[in-house]
Amino acid sequence: WFQMMSQFAAVLVAGVIGVGLAQLMDGAALTQWGWRIAMAFGVLVIPVGMVLRSTLPETLHHASHEATETDPEPDMASDAGPRESLARTAVVGFVMLLSATIGTYVLTFMTTYAQTELGLSPGAAFGATIVVGISGMASAVVGGLLADRRGRRPVMISSLAAGTVLILPGFWLMTTLPSLMLFYAIIFVIRFLTHIAAT
Repeated sequence: WFQMMSQFAAVLVAGVIGVGLAQLMDGAALTQWGWRIAMAFGVLVIPVGMVLRSTLPETLHHASHEATETDPEPDMASDAGPRESLARTAVVGFVMLLSATIGTYVLTFMTTYAQTELGLSPGAAFGATIVVGISGMASAVVGGLLADRRGRRPVMISSLAAGTVLILPGFWLMTTLPSLMLFYAIIFVIRFLTHIAAT
C-alpha cells in the first residue's frame, strides 16, 4: 500500500501547486500560460527517478529461486466448470474495470466541473485535487488493512460497487445543495471507496 500511497502524495502536491498558482494569478493567465509552471515542476522529478533507477538492483529470476505461491482465499468459481469459471471471471473483471474507470474519469474532471458548473473559483476548484490526494493516501492504508483481514475480493467488489453507486447521488447533492465543504466531502468519499479496490 505504500506505493499506492506515494502516488496520491504526488496528486496532493499537484493540488497544492494548483491552489498556489490560482492565488498568484487570475483565471485567464492560469489558462493561457500559468499551467506550464505546474508542468515545469513535474519535470523536476525526472532526475530523481533516473537516480533511483540507477541504484536499483536488477530483478533477475532464477529457476532455483522461483516458488509457487498459493492463494489463501478460496477460488470464487472452484465449483464451476472451466467455461463457467472463465465467463464469471470475465464478467466480474469487466464490471470492476468499468467501475474503476467511471470513478477515475469523474474525479479527474472535477476541477473543471467545479468551475464551469458549480461556479467555484480556480483556487477552490484546485482544492478538489488536494482532497483526492488526501483521500487516496488514506484509502491506500485502509484498503490494505481491510484486504489483509477480510480478503481481497470482498473488499474490492464492495468498495467499487458502493463508490460507483454514490456518484450520481453525489452529483445531485452538489447541484441541489451547493456548498464547498459538501463538494469536498463527496469527492473524498467517492475517491476513498473507488481507490480501496486498487490497493
